[in-house]
Amino acid sequence: MDFMNENGYSQLVISESAATCIANQVAKSNIGVIDINRRTFVDMHDGEDLNFTSTTLAPHLPIFEQKLGKNKPLKGRITAKDIKIMFSQFDADIILDYTLCFSASMDLLGA
Repeated sequence: MDFMNENGYSQLVISESAATCIANQVAKSNIGVIDINRRTFVDMHDGEDLNFTSTTLAPHLPIFEQKLGKNKPLKGRITAKDIKIMFSQFDADIILDYTLCFSASMDLLGA
Protein backbone atom coordinates (compact mmCIF):
# COMPACT_ATOMS: atom_id res chain seq x y z
CA MET A 1 0.00 0.00 0.00
CA ASP A 2 1.17 3.49 -0.78
CA PHE A 3 1.01 6.28 1.78
CA MET A 4 0.75 10.00 1.16
CA ASN A 5 3.87 11.89 2.16
CA GLU A 6 1.96 14.93 3.38
CA ASN A 7 1.99 15.48 7.14
CA GLY A 8 -1.08 17.73 7.07
CA TYR A 9 -3.60 15.02 6.26
CA SER A 10 -5.07 12.24 8.34
CA GLN A 11 -5.06 8.87 6.65
CA LEU A 12 -7.09 5.74 7.04
CA VAL A 13 -5.18 2.75 5.77
CA ILE A 14 -7.37 -0.17 4.85
CA SER A 15 -7.01 -3.04 2.42
CA GLU A 16 -9.45 -3.80 -0.40
CA SER A 17 -10.53 -7.00 1.32
CA ALA A 18 -11.22 -5.20 4.62
CA ALA A 19 -13.17 -2.44 2.83
CA THR A 20 -15.13 -5.08 0.92
CA CYS A 21 -15.89 -6.96 4.13
CA ILE A 22 -17.07 -3.80 5.91
CA ALA A 23 -19.28 -2.77 2.96
CA ASN A 24 -20.89 -6.22 2.79
CA GLN A 25 -21.57 -6.24 6.54
CA VAL A 26 -23.17 -2.78 6.35
CA ALA A 27 -25.29 -3.94 3.39
CA LYS A 28 -26.54 -6.92 5.44
CA SER A 29 -27.51 -4.71 8.40
CA ASN A 30 -30.47 -2.37 8.79
CA ILE A 31 -28.20 0.53 7.81
CA GLY A 32 -27.87 -0.94 4.30
CA VAL A 33 -31.62 -1.09 3.65
CA ILE A 34 -33.73 1.60 1.97
CA ASP A 35 -37.46 1.15 2.51
CA ILE A 36 -39.82 3.03 0.19
CA ASN A 37 -43.49 3.75 0.71
CA ARG A 38 -45.70 6.71 -0.18
CA ARG A 39 -44.25 8.92 2.60
CA THR A 40 -40.60 8.21 1.76
CA PHE A 41 -41.35 8.52 -1.97
CA VAL A 42 -42.74 12.04 -1.38
CA ASP A 43 -39.68 12.89 0.74
CA MET A 44 -37.34 11.74 -2.05
CA HIS A 45 -39.10 14.10 -4.47
CA ASP A 46 -38.80 17.27 -2.35
CA GLY A 47 -42.30 17.08 -0.93
CA GLU A 48 -44.05 16.83 -4.30
CA ASP A 49 -47.32 14.99 -3.69
CA LEU A 50 -46.64 11.71 -5.49
CA ASN A 51 -47.96 8.25 -4.93
CA PHE A 52 -45.89 5.07 -4.98
CA THR A 53 -48.35 2.80 -6.78
CA SER A 54 -48.52 0.14 -9.46
CA THR A 55 -49.48 2.89 -11.94
CA THR A 56 -46.57 5.16 -10.89
CA LEU A 57 -44.11 2.35 -11.70
CA ALA A 58 -45.91 1.23 -14.87
CA PRO A 59 -43.73 3.24 -17.31
CA HIS A 60 -40.65 1.45 -15.93
CA LEU A 61 -42.04 -1.84 -14.58
CA PRO A 62 -45.42 -2.48 -16.22
CA ILE A 63 -45.78 -5.92 -14.64
CA PHE A 64 -47.00 -4.42 -11.35
CA GLU A 65 -49.94 -2.68 -12.99
CA GLN A 66 -50.66 -5.71 -15.20
CA LYS A 67 -50.71 -8.16 -12.29
CA LEU A 68 -52.09 -6.01 -9.46
CA GLY A 69 -54.29 -3.52 -11.28
CA LYS A 70 -54.24 0.27 -11.45
CA ASN A 71 -53.22 2.51 -8.54
CA LYS A 72 -52.47 -0.25 -6.01
CA PRO A 73 -50.30 1.15 -3.17
CA LEU A 74 -46.80 -0.33 -3.08
CA LYS A 75 -43.91 -0.53 -0.69
CA GLY A 76 -40.40 -1.34 -1.79
CA ARG A 77 -37.02 -2.30 -0.40
CA ILE A 78 -33.63 -1.56 -1.94
CA THR A 79 -30.54 -3.45 -0.80
CA ALA A 80 -27.08 -4.24 -2.15
CA LYS A 81 -25.14 -7.49 -2.12
CA ASP A 82 -21.98 -9.05 -3.53
CA ILE A 83 -20.07 -5.81 -3.00
CA LYS A 84 -16.45 -5.66 -4.12
CA ILE A 85 -14.29 -2.58 -3.56
CA MET A 86 -11.19 -1.88 -5.61
CA PHE A 87 -8.64 0.87 -5.01
CA SER A 88 -6.56 2.61 -7.71
CA GLN A 89 -7.53 0.33 -10.59
CA PHE A 90 -8.72 1.12 -14.11
CA ASP A 91 -7.70 4.77 -13.77
CA ALA A 92 -10.10 5.35 -10.84
CA ASP A 93 -9.53 6.05 -7.15
CA ILE A 94 -12.29 3.75 -5.88
CA ILE A 95 -14.52 1.30 -7.74
CA LEU A 96 -17.58 -0.29 -6.14
CA ASP A 97 -18.92 -3.34 -7.91
CA TYR A 98 -22.23 -4.57 -6.46
CA THR A 99 -25.63 -6.07 -7.17
CA LEU A 100 -28.54 -3.76 -6.39
CA CYS A 101 -31.70 -5.58 -5.31
CA PHE A 102 -35.24 -4.20 -5.44
CA SER A 103 -38.29 -5.90 -4.02
CA ALA A 104 -41.84 -4.62 -4.00
CA SER A 105 -45.15 -5.66 -2.52
CA MET A 106 -48.54 -4.15 -1.93
CA ASP A 107 -48.57 -1.66 0.94
CA LEU A 108 -51.46 -3.22 2.76
CA LEU A 109 -51.70 -4.75 6.22
CA GLY A 110 -50.48 -8.34 5.97
CA ALA A 111 -49.27 -7.98 2.37
